[in-house]
Amino acid sequence: MAKFKVISNGFTKSFQLPAFTKINFATVNGLAVDVQDVGNNAVLETAGNNGQLIVIDYQEEGVNVATKSRKLRGMIEQYAMGAGAFGGTGWINSAGANTTFQLFLATRGKPYAMRVVYSNPFTTPYTIDNTTVFASPIEPQPTGNGDSINPTGATAIPVTFGGVADAVVPAATVLGTNVFLASDWITVNPVERTDFPNTFYEFAIRSFASANIAMDTTRFPNQYPLNLGNLSGNTQANLTRWAQNVTGNVTATPTGFTRGQNSGFHCAMHLEFAVAAKVLKVVSVGDSLTAGAAAGATSIDGAGSQFYSFVERAVNTVNNQIATESYYLSHMNMGTGGQTVNGATQSFYSRLPNLLAIAKPDVVVISAWSPNSPPTTQATYDSQVAKVLLGIQQIIEAGAIPLLWTSPPAGVISSAAEVYRLQTNTMLRNLASNGSIVLTDLDPLLTNGATPVANFKTGLSHDSVHPNSTAQGLMADELAKSLRNISLE
Repeated sequence: MAKFKVISNGFTKSFQLPAFTKINFATVNGLAVDVQDVGNNAVLETAGNNGQLIVIDYQEEGVNVATKSRKLRGMIEQYAMGAGAFGGTGWINSAGANTTFQLFLATRGKPYAMRVVYSNPFTTPYTIDNTTVFASPIEPQPTGNGDSINPTGATAIPVTFGGVADAVVPAATVLGTNVFLASDWITVNPVERTDFPNTFYEFAIRSFASANIAMDTTRFPNQYPLNLGNLSGNTQANLTRWAQNVTGNVTATPTGFTRGQNSGFHCAMHLEFAVAAKVLKVVSVGDSLTAGAAAGATSIDGAGSQFYSFVERAVNTVNNQIATESYYLSHMNMGTGGQTVNGATQSFYSRLPNLLAIAKPDVVVISAWSPNSPPTTQATYDSQVAKVLLGIQQIIEAGAIPLLWTSPPAGVISSAAEVYRLQTNTMLRNLASNGSIVLTDLDPLLTNGATPVANFKTGLSHDSVHPNSTAQGLMADELAKSLRNISLE
C-alpha cells in the first residue's frame, strides 16, 4: 500500500492509502516531490516544521483519475506561560540574577516531545544559563507545601538551544514587540495524574539565570491564569502552579525548592508539546480583557473564577463537546494588561508577526478595540482601523483564521470614544458579513445600551471596564459557538 510520511523535527506522522495503490505524482504545499515506488508501495517522505500544515496533492495511477488532497498537521500542543508582552508595571528586566524559577503543569494529551520558548519584550537581550525539565511523580497541590513543589525522585532532563545550554534571548526592536527563542525539541515521557482522568502529569520546568532577565513581578496563577490551554477540560487551578523563585542554581536538584508556590517572580516563557493527535491551535491576543482580569477578583481557584480567561473557558467548553472526536483545541493566552490596539510601544497588534512565526496557530482570537487607549477622533480611529486590517491580513497570510469579537462597553470612557467603539463593532460586523473574518458578537450580550456612553448590564462588571465571572461565562459560551463551527480538516 502507499504510505505518505511527513517528518517534522525528527518526528513522523503518516497516513496510508488502500492496498495496491500506486501514485502517478504528488506535490507538497504546491511543490513537486519524488515518489519512491517499490512494487505496490509508494512512500512519500518530506520534511516540515513541527506545527506546519502540510498539504499533499496526489494522483493515483490510472487514466483520467482526479487529483486528491490530504492534509497532515504538525503535532503541537501549545501553552502560554507568562509570555505575553511588556505591559503595565509588572514587567521588569532589572532583577532575577542568581535565581532559579520553576513551573509545574499537567496536560490533556500525552506528549512525546516538548520545547521551551523564552520571550523578550525589552530592547536589551538577556541570558538563561540553564533550563531543565523533571518528569514529576509528585502531584502539584494548590497549597504549595512540602514535596508538592519538588519533583522528588525525578531526573533532570537538560534543555538545549542549538545544542548549548545557555539561551541568549535577542532584544526586541521595539519595546513590547516580543522576540522569541525556542529550544531544541527533547523527548519526554510524562507521568499520568491520578486525580483527573485522561490528564497526564507534565513536568517541573526550571530556569536559572546568573544575570538579570525579563520577568513578570505581579502575575501569578492566583491572579492571571497564564492559561496553558488544553489542560483537562476542568477549571481546577491546581493543574498549573508557579513555584516561587529561589536563590542559586537548583536546576539539577529535584529537592531544591523549599518555599511555597504562587509567590515571587516568573520568567517570560511558554511551552510547546508535540502530541500524537490533531490539535486545533488557538492563540488569543489582546489586553487584560483577553488575559482574564476582573476588578475585585482575588482568586482563580474553582469553577467560574473571575480571573479565568473567557477564551480559555470557551476552549474547555468546546473540548468537552468534542471529547469523542478525533481532535481537540489547545490555547495560548497572550493577553497582557495595559496594552492597546495602536500604541507606539504597547500595541498587541505589533506583536503579531513574531507571534505568528513562532506559534503557527490555526485560529487567532483578537479584539479590534481596547479601553486602554480608545480613539476619540476620526484620524485616530482611521489609524486604528488600518492597524486592525493589517493584522487581519497578517493572520490570514500566516494560514490562520482571524476570529474577532465586538468590544463590550466601558462605562468610564468619553462620549467621543463611545462613538468610535460602536463604529469599530459595526466595521467588524461588516467584515464578517463578507467572509473576511469570523466574528463573535459579544457587545449585545453585555451592554445596557445607555447613551451617550453605554455600560455593562447590572451585575456583569465590578469596575465598568472588566467583565466579571458572570460576564466572562456569557462571553465564553458565545465564543465557544464560533470555535465549534471552525472545523479541523
